[in-house]
Amino acid sequence: MLKINCDIGERGIAHPIDDQLMAYIDIANIACGGHAGDLDSVNYYRELALHHGVSMSAHLSYPDRLNFGRQRMEISHADLLDSLSEQYALLPVAKVKFHGALYHAANMDAELARVLLGWLLKKQVLSLIAPESSYLSKYCLAAGLRVEFEGFIERGYQIKHGNLELIPRGQIGAELTTLEAALAQYQLLKRQVLIIAGKEIPLNLTTACIHSDSSIALELASKIHVSK
Repeated sequence: MLKINCDIGERGIAHPIDDQLMAYIDIANIACGGHAGDLDSVNYYRELALHHGVSMSAHLSYPDRLNFGRQRMEISHADLLDSLSEQYALLPVAKVKFHGALYHAANMDAELARVLLGWLLKKQVLSLIAPESSYLSKYCLAAGLRVEFEGFIERGYQIKHGNLELIPRGQIGAELTTLEAALAQYQLLKRQVLIIAGKEIPLNLTTACIHSDSSIALELASKIHVSK
């Protein structure tokens, strides 16, 4: 069964959607101040996750609140790691998920992936949420870390240069905006496949993500929870 993970705490303390989502998810990726969130929101959602018996990951990002961490930054590795350490100090749990542009950069940039692996080992992180087909996943597995392979329920996919990728935000098909489309994709993910241009693409997933800022997030999480 796919565990449902969800990005939480990106809109401050006691956001009504985030609060309700916590009842329907398995893993809360709690924003730690890089793209959103602060100490107060981290503490609030940590306690709420404990109350609901929900696992937590530290959701870490480029230090770029202006662009919500969704644009790659020109930043030195040293400065990036300093920021990640500051973020992680707010929620030093055993599981990490990188956010937005940093998540995607770590998938495709071998040098960055090696740098991030070194940081994860230094912080004694045990588990990572990431796509299977990424440099970071490959290096983490080789180093003995556990990787939870992730798919996205309400994001569109494409095949580009022979690789399965998310359609970049802002492009047609990047976001699945109807409950019906997202639930249909969830059923495919459960079967460990996607169908793109009529071709069935095999997957190897252990978790699937719902973005809390999706317009259908709460209803989608609720429907999936009931169907389990």
